[in-house]
Amino acid sequence: IDQSTDSGEYSLGVDALACLKDLKRWIKTVDEATNSWAVAIACFENGLVMNDLIPILTQLPKNKNLNSKYKNDILLTTLELLMLLTKPLVLDINNASFDRVDQYIQLKKAHIYYKNKILNFENGLSLKSVVGITIPILVLQKSQRTHRDYTILNLCLHFFRNIIRIEPADTTILANKANHSKVQQR
Repeated sequence: IDQSTDSGEYSLGVDALACLKDLKRWIKTVDEATNSWAVAIACFENGLVMNDLIPILTQLPKNKNLNSKYKNDILLTTLELLMLLTKPLVLDINNASFDRVDQYIQLKKAHIYYKNKILNFENGLSLKSVVGITIPILVLQKSQRTHRDYTILNLCLHFFRNIIRIEPADTTILANKANHSKVQQR
């Protein structure tokens, strides 16, 4: 996706939208359909969120060279990927294998990293970009909003919800220790 310029500015590759859509499809067909987190872990290990998705989300709205439909499609696909990659994790501790628990721990750490980067990248520019996507829709009267507008608002709300639900590392560790001690007491 990345075609960075000499100035450090992020530049989209020719097939950026297709790559983003492929990633979204892989998360849905591999991770969600097979109840695994293989693609999400690969995305974390390759720095997709920090190296690609956050720069796209923050720099693309400023880009005047792209037509608005293409730009909107890229922004919404990027946001959907961020929403999927920050989705709350559910682990059935009673039936989980050791590998599954290890993946869970790895992704919880990834979520904390994502939250930190999303909230702190250039003084919260990531969140401002998402709010910037919603403002033109919220300004419209409800009767003027299209089904697509409501879909975009729903996507943004799910993204905000996911970020809010990510617990800081201290809370996660304390909760895990408390659960572990309860299990040992039984």
